[in-house]
Amino acid sequence: MLSLSGTKPIRKTCAMALACSLLSGGVSAEILFEESFDDQSDWTSGLPINNTGAFPVNGEGPDRVQCVESGHVLPEGWDCARQDPSWAPSVGDPDRHENLEILDGNASKARGSSGKSLVIWRDSTTGPKYRWNSDGILSKKLLDGHQELYVRFWIKFSKDWTPLGDSGQTKLFRITSWDGPGTNLYGFGGNRDNAPAIFWQYKTDNYGARNVLGFRGDPQETNYKMKKPSLPNTPRAFTSGSMSLNFDDNIRDLDGDGNIDNSIDTLVDLKSEAPVSGGIVPHENFWGTKWHKVEFYVKMNSAPGKLDGVMVQWIDNDIVLKQYGTLDGNGESWR
Repeated sequence: MLSLSGTKPIRKTCAMALACSLLSGGVSAEILFEESFDDQSDWTSGLPINNTGAFPVNGEGPDRVQCVESGHVLPEGWDCARQDPSWAPSVGDPDRHENLEILDGNASKARGSSGKSLVIWRDSTTGPKYRWNSDGILSKKLLDGHQELYVRFWIKFSKDWTPLGDSGQTKLFRITSWDGPGTNLYGFGGNRDNAPAIFWQYKTDNYGARNVLGFRGDPQETNYKMKKPSLPNTPRAFTSGSMSLNFDDNIRDLDGDGNIDNSIDTLVDLKSEAPVSGGIVPHENFWGTKWHKVEFYVKMNSAPGKLDGVMVQWIDNDIVLKQYGTLDGNGESWR
């Protein structure tokens, strides 16, 4: 996972990004952060040196939350990590893997089958359903704060990835604001110091592969689920701050008005090699074991209560979501 965070107005997190570029938006865009992982030293989230006892995982192993400012050892250029393994050598399972790995030994898992990548192991568990077990996050803070950001990364699922499980849902990427030093970068429950935010999540169910987006508002105490107001002109019902979109009509009718307004040309069904379509699109047809390029552009509202923010998502160069906060749907044009 890859996380990117800053101070308000925008902070960030991405996950399962195995190579990433982060740019400021606008005409004079500048590169804020890039990572291929090739030059990183071997690192895992299970390093004994990161076991301070301050943030234990089920009372054992390295700290669940690891941050450079707290004295933890992180990959060069990164600020925090969150790890919560179901099984791992660091918690007594020598035949398993640590939650997050950057290793020479994983070269076959990198793009081009050489160099390094960030590998995140999402394990099944018999634990309580409310826990996101093995929800690994690697985070970069952008302390200056930004009104708009563009992120590009590549992701690949392992050949033995199990599409369906008890929940069938995994957090992959996030962009989040954060209330600054001394507050919780990885908030949960009623302890929220990280909004506004977006969460991109993997899911499959009886309706095939899903494109799940969660939007979270500020102030966290009163508008975390984005009900005041909810997003307008969405391709599918916006429920409790989230949308579960398909990879068929929802990516062709972006504003949900019943009319096709987007063409899909480069996002192909891996079995038919035609543009992805056909109602239910299974995991193996959509994700398979191929590397996919994922991009996000996010622009904050210009002022509280002014619905002029923008979010665009691309997968393999095709737009799959274009959300404007304006009630009339007008906004900037993005390829």
